Amino acid sequence: MPIENTPSDDLVLSLFDGAGPVETPTPGIRAWLGNDPVAASDKRPVLLKRLAGTAGKGRATEALALIHPQIVRTRRWMLEGGNLYVVRDVIRGKNLRQLLVAPGGARPGPELLRRLLMPVLEALEFAHGQGMAHGGISPENVLVGEGVTVYLSDFATADPRAPHHVTAYQGAATIPGDIKAFGRMVSAYLPTTGPFASPVVRGRLEGLISRCDTVADLRATLLTLENLAAAPAGGTAATPPPPQPKPTGPMAPWEHARFGRTFPHDAPPKGAPTLLCQLGEPTPRLPQGGGGALSLIVRNEGDAPLVIRMIATQHAWLNVRPMELPLTIKPMQSERIGFFLSAARLTPGEYRSEIYLSSNAGGKGAEDLQGGWYKHTCEVRITVEPPGKTATAATPPPSGGFRLRSR
Repeated sequence: MPIENTPSDDLVLSLFDGAGPVETPTPGIRAWLGNDPVAASDKRPVLLKRLAGTAGKGRATEALALIHPQIVRTRRWMLEGGNLYVVRDVIRGKNLRQLLVAPGGARPGPELLRRLLMPVLEALEFAHGQGMAHGGISPENVLVGEGVTVYLSDFATADPRAPHHVTAYQGAATIPGDIKAFGRMVSAYLPTTGPFASPVVRGRLEGLISRCDTVADLRATLLTLENLAAAPAGGTAATPPPPQPKPTGPMAPWEHARFGRTFPHDAPPKGAPTLLCQLGEPTPRLPQGGGGALSLIVRNEGDAPLVIRMIATQHAWLNVRPMELPLTIKPMQSERIGFFLSAARLTPGEYRSEIYLSSNAGGKGAEDLQGGWYKHTCEVRITVEPPGKTATAATPPPSGGFRLRSR
């Protein structure tokens, strides 16, 4: 027998076109699928979830700022009848549990497991950098869309107190809880063929995974699963490699940062990309409550295509403009990456944030993410002016502006 909507449900659903109920894997959670009239131009489908009580509105507000290619976008939330209604984007595809269900209980190989779970680590690394934990990492919240694009969903609606989450989270959304819950998910889908066929080997791997304390530990373990499985019991190869140190020397505004090599003392290697960045604008000055735009100019001075697969920011007042990734830049060419600035919640003063790029260009100052990918970091600063004082928002710079090395 279908569950009847409450008057509050009907009031909220009247704001959406064609809203109808859908099942969710979480007991007690009501959800509806509909079209958001706010995005009537593209008739964007959205999922509405009803949470009992209003305690989750703080997390729902924080989730609005999580704009990342591997995170399902939270669009808005509403309060009605003592309940919280959260609106998020819809991903057409399957969740991880649905995707990996196969006759005979077959499990993915290590390469497929990495392809499915590494994007989740990127999403967690970004969210944790903004101080927000997910609170409910599970196969149901890992969504696999078209083209095997992986997303982490439900930052605003995961309940760490739910019975299936309480072991990892102890009732509270925490970063250590996310690490533990992700590790449990890896253990649940460890391969069962080749060197992984032995229950003893899988048990040893589960022990290693349970001792991971950071995203870097989890990444290193995923990347070396085959070596860890093949190592003899008690062998030194069973220990994941230590994470690489964080990059130092962030780029100051309007300075030409050189990632990958230090010029002109040494030349870039042949047949490899070389990533160089500079901010497209001087330090923006924003009015309190106002906004602006900023851009990062990325140039490839190497001999091979530069591929950027992830762009993320450290704080919510700096957000990446929507764009398709991966971004490929040919040798000796450049691309401009746009960002939104918002001083809506900032008091007068100076602020700094970092921009993170994951690319196939390594070298000095880059954090080795393994698997041929490297993390680069640069710094952005803004000044928020008090009310009544004239402020200058960021404007596009004149054409050119690269200070290229001599050949």
